[in-house]
Amino acid sequence: TFTGWYEGEECISTEESYVFIVTGDKTVTAVFTKRAPAELTLEVPVFEAVTEGYAQLEAKGLQISNTGEMPANISIVELSDDSAFVLTKTDGGMIAAGETDDTTWCIQPKAGLAAGTYTAVVTVSYDEGKIVTGEVSITVNPAMYVIEAVAEPAKGGTVSGGGTYANGSEVTLTAKANEGYTFTGWYEGEECISTEES
Repeated sequence: TFTGWYEGEECISTEESYVFIVTGDKTVTAVFTKRAPAELTLEVPVFEAVTEGYAQLEAKGLQISNTGEMPANISIVELSDDSAFVLTKTDGGMIAAGETDDTTWCIQPKAGLAAGTYTAVVTVSYDEGKIVTGEVSITVNPAMYVIEAVAEPAKGGTVSGGGTYANGSEVTLTAKANEGYTFTGWYEGEECISTEES
């Protein structure tokens, strides 16, 4: 950046073009200050936990800020693992000095993820070899189901094991016939699904 024209220690002009009338020998020095190079920071959006079967989540912007004094030329934005997330834009762009962009590059969890926690590293490559990274994650909680165990008739025996269970859980139901009754089987509607008491 051009700072000014100096004669000794005195700044005689801050204009890039300096016009004067010659009246004798004079040494005039143009002083330049090196600008700080582009320096990017990355803030990755937070996705709240969801439950299996969730509706497609909206994409959220990656917040990329340039704290340097020179523009940053982004060459690519990429994910370490794209099995759970999608970037809406991966090619480059520019962020001016002192500016923040939170709308150009967006990230979105994929729909239909099974229960679990998914993470990926977002890498922004810029200015021929510089990178900045951030981690994105989402937790998908298992769907919960109510298992109701019922004795039929009610005085025929006791049952246990019913309750609320996560999708994929193994459940054991137990039946114990009262005196004078025999356990016939476990039924789901009209269909007998087991003749074992447990």
